[in-house]
Amino acid sequence: MTNYYCSYDEAHLFASFLKLETINEWNSWLQNNKKPNCIPADPESHYSRSGWENWGVFLRPSIIPRAYIKFLTYNDAKDFILSLSLNSSELWEAYDKSLLPDDIPLLPEIVYRGNGWTTWGDYLGLTTELFVKKDFWTYEDAVVYAQSLKLKSFDQWVKYCSGKIPHLSKRPDKMPSSPPLNYKGKGWVDWPTFLGNNNISTSKRIFAPFAEARKFVRSLNLKNQNEWRKYSRNESPCHNPRPLNIPSAPERTYKNNGWINLGDFLGIKSKHSRATNICSYQEAEIYVRLLKLTTRDQWKDYCGGLLLNLPEKPNNIPNDPYRFYKNKGWISWCTFLGSDNISTSKRFFMSYEEAKTLARSLKLKSLTDWHKYSKGELHGFNRRPDNLPSNPNRTYKEKGWSNWNDFLGLNNEWNSYKKFWDYEKAKEYVQRADLKSNKEWRKWIKGELPNNLPFNNSIPRSPDITYKNKGWNGWFIFLREQI
Repeated sequence: MTNYYCSYDEAHLFASFLKLETINEWNSWLQNNKKPNCIPADPESHYSRSGWENWGVFLRPSIIPRAYIKFLTYNDAKDFILSLSLNSSELWEAYDKSLLPDDIPLLPEIVYRGNGWTTWGDYLGLTTELFVKKDFWTYEDAVVYAQSLKLKSFDQWVKYCSGKIPHLSKRPDKMPSSPPLNYKGKGWVDWPTFLGNNNISTSKRIFAPFAEARKFVRSLNLKNQNEWRKYSRNESPCHNPRPLNIPSAPERTYKNNGWINLGDFLGIKSKHSRATNICSYQEAEIYVRLLKLTTRDQWKDYCGGLLLNLPEKPNNIPNDPYRFYKNKGWISWCTFLGSDNISTSKRFFMSYEEAKTLARSLKLKSLTDWHKYSKGELHGFNRRPDNLPSNPNRTYKEKGWSNWNDFLGLNNEWNSYKKFWDYEKAKEYVQRADLKSNKEWRKWIKGELPNNLPFNNSIPRSPDITYKNKGWNGWFIFLREQI
């Protein structure tokens, strides 16, 4: 099932509980922890048009937690969830979250922390009586009943248990909603076996011996890998469906049991598959660049025959050129495809002084302007040169980098600690603005509250950092005398 991601506000709340400070710490956390399915690994891209501002805002806790998250109260959300009859954690995980209303959170354990949340058992209605041993049918009787329903998948089983298949009667009390748990060690195999459909898991399927499978496949007269892929997916209009005892991934099934290569399995003559007939790297590069592909994913689609507007890939160009041409001319995918998407680590940038001179010549007025310029979103400016990095603070670290003001040629009026008021004076001014929330603070510092007291550049935009150990006692106190 495709992941359904939660809203920006909910993701922001989740991130704030991690107490991370930088994008590097976020990436490190992703590598060492299991991420909830509803949280995107790249929130900057996913929420670019639905709330994203920057990593600092995303990772930092809100001034007033959940002040702008419009979720139901815990009890109201719980009542709605109970109405779905998702009386097991397995059914909750399998439930299509896109069907939930916008005011029901995908991470209730985060949203309702300290606001009603106790346990998943309470939220889903898994009261203690559900854990008392019930008089369920035997596994064999349950299988007979389940197969009589003619359900085709686990998703359909979830809908059936939730009462969302009108023509089927309500699930009997003697039939458990989570048979894998109730029948573990009592006959349970897998869902296809339980439901009685043909989607038998590959690990349980009995395949034909290698020689027999190869003889059958060769009789199909398939000409190349693309035709085999279509046949194995039952997408070939010229052939009957693939028998269940013929594997779709024979290279795995028959590994160490007779497998040589796909050419041998299909019966393709060696002249199409021998490495000696693969063209040189230079010849392959010339041909591939004519295709105007720009990414590795497009190359995969092309090799799979999915780009119908392009000619079929010649047999003398390998599907995995980065392996075949290793030490034979291969540099990178961007070089091979002739695209501009050269990875940052491989790109040759101009020197720091050259980059600073060019950046200052643009006469940008803020860091926000730089980000728009580097993405090609600043009107009236040419495209950023490839040898000018979008993140010069990283590229030129220990190579001359000082700060953004120096790089862009900005005056230090708004970004120098020496120009800021002391904490008490800044707090007194801010409280006169009567700001109520994180949203209002961010709008205020951007000048988006014209009817309010104007923002003064003598106040830092990140006062929690500037005034740390200099009087800072938290956002509530900074914004208002009364919490």
